[in-house]
Amino acid sequence: MGFQMRRSNSSRRRKRSYSGGTLGGFTITNGCDGYLRRTDLCVNAATPSTTTFGYDTASRLNSVSNGAYSVLSLQLPRQFAVGEPD
Repeated sequence: MGFQMRRSNSSRRRKRSYSGGTLGGFTITNGCDGYLRRTDLCVNAATPSTTTFGYDTASRLNSVSNGAYSVLSLQLPRQFAVGEPD
């Protein structure tokens, strides 16, 4: 079994392809944005699938979707409680 890895600077995509063995014909492609955060993940196998990732303005992961299912996360801002001593 062997694999080949390619990177494209213009589109910020990484592709890993496998040949021979159990993973033969299996390809994984990762996409990244300007902050090098993963934006999508494509798996090409017998049943191809694509997963997309979303981030908030503080670069925290807040959504993941594969087309059929989606997960959203809500990060509440910190709240400070100030109490008076008894």
